[in-house]
Amino acid sequence: AATVGLTGPGAVQLLNRLEAAGLVERVAGEDRRRRHPQLTTSGQAMVERVLAVRRSVVETAMAGMSAADRAAAGRAAEAMVLALSGTRMAADRICRLCDERACPDERCPSESALPPQQRMGTACP
Repeated sequence: AATVGLTGPGAVQLLNRLEAAGLVERVAGEDRRRRHPQLTTSGQAMVERVLAVRRSVVETAMAGMSAADRAAAGRAAEAMVLALSGTRMAADRICRLCDERACPDERCPSESALPPQQRMGTACP
């Protein structure tokens, strides 16, 4: 709920809608009292479409930029993410729409802003 800025009941309603649309399924956790959302094949396909559209928009926006300007924009974006990070909740919120292939945890500026004991060690959520 906190990652997407919703109340607990709001997050449950969102999950119910995503599940009804076939985009997520709830899978049992280790203790059987909890069920965790997991993307379905359709949900993963939707993520891929969203990321492709986002990549296209960014590529269009940067089309007229030189390689040096693109690199500078990347460094500036990383610095902004770093400045906004610092807690697990902030990192999760920033990375919630992360392209995990482009930004794995080992080079994620949001993850690197966290104290070592708070780092995930896995791909952004």
